[in-house]
Amino acid sequence: MDTNILLAFDGSEQSLKALDEGMRVAKGLNAKLIVLHVYWEEGADAYIDPKRITTEDIDIDAQKMYGKLAERFKKEGVTYEFKSVRGTDVPLIIIETAEKMNCEMIVIGNRGVGRVRGFLLGSVAEKVVASSKCSVLLVK
Repeated sequence: MDTNILLAFDGSEQSLKALDEGMRVAKGLNAKLIVLHVYWEEGADAYIDPKRITTEDIDIDAQKMYGKLAERFKKEGVTYEFKSVRGTDVPLIIIETAEKMNCEMIVIGNRGVGRVRGFLLGSVAEKVVASSKCSVLLVK
C-alpha cells in the first residue's frame, strides 16, 4: 500500500459526503486515507467564524471526531491516519499536507463550514482545485 489519499474534513455535511467518497476510493485502490482537519488559528477569520479555538478545544474536539470516524474506517476495512493542523491559510495547509504526505489525490467537499465563503463553490475548495499539483476529487 503505497497510495495515499488526503481527505479534507471539517465535519460539515459536504465533508461527510466527501468522507463517503474518500472511503470508497481508498478502499478500491487499497490506499491509505489521510483525514486532515484544519483548525483556524485563534482569532483568524473572526468575522466569519467568531468561535475562538484553544489548543484544549482542538484536543477534545479531535478525540471525539476521530473516535467516531475510526470505528467507521475499521468497520469498512479502510486504512487511515488522522492529522490535525492549526493555521490561517486552510487551502495552503491542505495542499502542503498532501504534498508532504505524497498523496496522489485530495478529496474535498464543494462547501465547508464557512458561512460567508463562496457562493457556488466554497473558496477553500476552489483554491485547492486551482493550486493543487495532484488530482482533486470535488464532492457535491
